[in-house]
Amino acid sequence: MLKSAEDAGLITNPVQVVDLGIVLPASIVGGIALMRGRPPGYWLGPMMLAFGVVMDVALAAMTVSMAAHQVGGGAPPLGLFVAMTVTTAGVLTLVLRHVERRTTNDQRPRRPTTPTNDQRPEPTTT
Repeated sequence: MLKSAEDAGLITNPVQVVDLGIVLPASIVGGIALMRGRPPGYWLGPMMLAFGVVMDVALAAMTVSMAAHQVGGGAPPLGLFVAMTVTTAGVLTLVLRHVERRTTNDQRPRRPTTPTNDQRPEPTTT
């Protein structure tokens, strides 16, 4: 556990709680729903993939910063974070292309709308 978390009197790191308690379950639910073609998957899946890209970029930047300040080993994890960023961005691109294609080629007939009282023609008397 981080020293700062211990100094604050916490029994666990709050970042790990958020990652394991919110991010991981949301990613799993979004991925399963997306694979099954369920509507929540089409908004939760891309959202969690985009979050993954942002987190991967942040981790890569932190690795570069640590290497610049000569803290820890910077080379081995940097390659891993760059690979994760490229992979996650690629999957996000494929998902968004699929969603766009699906919504633009959707040929389902639309339900006719019933006119409101303002739109109905006036009855004619003859």
